This record gives sequence, C-alpha cells and structure tokens, in this order.
Amino acid sequence: LLTGETGAGKHVCARFLHDGDDPEAPFVVVDCASLSRADADGVLFGEAGLVAAAADGGTLFLDEIAELPQDVQPRFLRIIEDRSFSPSTGGVSRLFKGRIVCATNADLRAQARKGRFREDLLFRIDVAGLHVPPLRDRQEDILWLMNLFLRRIAAETSQIPPKLTSSVEVMALQHSWPGNVRELRNRVERAAALAVGIISPADLFPDLVERGDEVSSLADM
Repeated sequence: LLTGETGAGKHVCARFLHDGDDPEAPFVVVDCASLSRADADGVLFGEAGLVAAAADGGTLFLDEIAELPQDVQPRFLRIIEDRSFSPSTGGVSRLFKGRIVCATNADLRAQARKGRFREDLLFRIDVAGLHVPPLRDRQEDILWLMNLFLRRIAAETSQIPPKLTSSVEVMALQHSWPGNVRELRNRVERAAALAVGIISPADLFPDLVERGDEVSSLADM
C-alpha cells in the first residue's frame, strides 16, 4: 500500500517495484476513481478485463484505491485471500498469480470508520505499507528531478537542454510544491518550451512572478 499526497510519485514507486521483479510482465493500471458501479464488473473481471491481464505474474496497480466501488471491494478481498477470481461471465475460477499494489492519498482508516471502505480489505492490503513523502520534504530530490526532466526533454527533441540559473535553483528549493513531482515536471516542461538557452525565473514560475509573490524577489539574484 503506497500512501502520500497527489503527485508525490506513488505511480513511479509502483512501477519501480514491478520493474525490479519482471519488467517484461504486464503492468496493469486501474484508475479506481474513474470506475462506475455499472462498468466496474466488466472492466475489471471480464474475460479480457484488467484483473485477467495481470493474473499470470503481472502487477495490478489499484490507483486511488479509496474510490473503489464498495460492491467491488469484496471481490478484491477474495483475490487477496484465495489468490483466485471468478470472471463476470461465469465459469471456472481463475488463479491470480500476480502482485497487487494499491495507492491512495486518502486516510483509509478514517474511510473504514465511516463505513466507506471495508476494514478487512484495508487489513489485507496494508501488509507492507510505504509512505511517499511530499516533495517539500525531499529537497535533495528537487534539483535532481529538474535536471532529469530536462535531459528527457532534450532526448525527445534532440536539442541541447536549457540551463538552470542559480536564481531558478534557489526559487525551486524555496517553493512549497503543493502539486509535488507532477507540478515540478509540468513547470519544467513548460519552461523548457519557452526558454532560450537558459531557464529564467519567469519561465519556471510565471504565475508567481506575475503575481508579485515573494519568490519573484529572487529574480535579480
């Protein structure tokens, strides 16, 4: 069970766990927040559903597990306890030999107390929990991630990546990053598209500089 704020990198951690075992096996993502009660059964448990896709040694990544429809939760409890599932079309039960990784930004224990999430399912998925800290608590990652994203952009566009000025680096380290790594990546991608040679404070934080926030005072450093 991966917990942490939105954009902190839970999906990346899930993929890392998967790739460390068998990167060639299926990595199947279920966006629980987008599942409706009407289509959840077919999408998940159909003959060619997402559960079946991960059943033979793959990883089933249940993103936003707190949003999993309540009437579907018992079926996942069975998968975990019995290592098997029944296709929605009926027929013989199938073995599930994959890994299940769940992620949420919600307090599942509070959800369980309110009756919105099965407590027995929570106990089963929270066997090996990992909390992914927000980016503001991982300052050593900020500049490393910025340069990583710039190198990726350069590789995709076959161009020399723009350089970060010292003022931009200071601003990045002082920013609270409410959107975490997702916000950082989006800002870097936009800045790289607008910058000419170097990334200025106005490229990375145009909204803050325009609004006159305190961070804009660093622009002349």
